[in-house]
Amino acid sequence: MHQIEITSKPGTEFHYSNPAPEITAYILEKTYGIPYQKLIEQYILMPNEMTNTRFVLNPNDQTLLIQGYNGEKEPQEHYQNNLWGGIAGLHSNTRDLIKYIRYHLNDSIPEVRESHKNFFSTPYDFDIGYHWNIVEIEDEVCYRHHGGIWGMQNWLMIFPESDFGIAVLSNASFDGGLLSKGIDDKLEDLALDIKGK
Repeated sequence: MHQIEITSKPGTEFHYSNPAPEITAYILEKTYGIPYQKLIEQYILMPNEMTNTRFVLNPNDQTLLIQGYNGEKEPQEHYQNNLWGGIAGLHSNTRDLIKYIRYHLNDSIPEVRESHKNFFSTPYDFDIGYHWNIVEIEDEVCYRHHGGIWGMQNWLMIFPESDFGIAVLSNASFDGGLLSKGIDDKLEDLALDIKGK
């Protein structure tokens, strides 16, 4: 952190930052005096019965991991996060992602409502919340995020007003953003189709 030079006034420019969620995790851990991973388990995983989502996998869980590939179709090692787990490190499945979507569709939960606050307008087609990209699709707010590590990518879109969400998981990751752009376009088309029904 001491090597980082701040080149603009905080809050005036948008730059995507992988360290930011890790710093957030560190702050939460220090504030509550509880390890970050335990906070996630206690306040998100357990209340939402996300029993197939965890930071540390047992030997049986490891046999369920899907092999990921890069753009040259080469197998990639499974990512091991050595920090707090704010940016990556949770392993999950589609059943638990559906539970997570349901959690974010319930804005009567104070932390969900807080997490959906819009903090910053970017010069792009999205605003920023708590690690959410906030976009408007056909006059409806959508909370969206794309994440990727070696051999894996995922997309999550939440539409609270229409009460639905979409999650897409891929075991392919490569440079250039082609996969990301293609999926984003298709997800928006799918969202419009669902909303129209």
